[in-house]
Amino acid sequence: MITENDILRRNKRVVDFFTRSGFSVKLLGDQNCPAIIYNDLFCLSCYVKNFDLIFTDKPKAGAEIFRVKLEAGSFLQRAELMDVLDQAEHRRVFKVKVSSVDLFLSGYNFLDKTKPETRYPVFAKHGAKLYFDEEYARQICEDYNEYDLVVV
Repeated sequence: MITENDILRRNKRVVDFFTRSGFSVKLLGDQNCPAIIYNDLFCLSCYVKNFDLIFTDKPKAGAEIFRVKLEAGSFLQRAELMDVLDQAEHRRVFKVKVSSVDLFLSGYNFLDKTKPETRYPVFAKHGAKLYFDEEYARQICEDYNEYDLVVV
């Protein structure tokens, strides 16, 4: 049985593996099966199971193409990891941005938390919300058209 401490340690090893291999990633979503996001641009076609990092050829139900045991010092040479990643199709992720400045939608606040219709967007340079569905991101731009938003 994998414990919460094991999950935290494993997820740290995932980020450390990519960092040592020359890639900037962050984990998003369920800590038991996090999405691995590269440079806020792509969700990589890989997942963690126990202490294995498993690379697949496509995002959902893909065939395994490579596996790495996540040990304390695990890494691949950047070129080797790039070769593995180049064999796969990765999902693009999207951000919502104010068109005229480098400010991204990072969350929401409410004038009155008991009234959902009082929600308004919060923008920041860092910590942008990421969207897996471009149409959903476009809908947000339309919903808040007074802010002149674009999808990037």
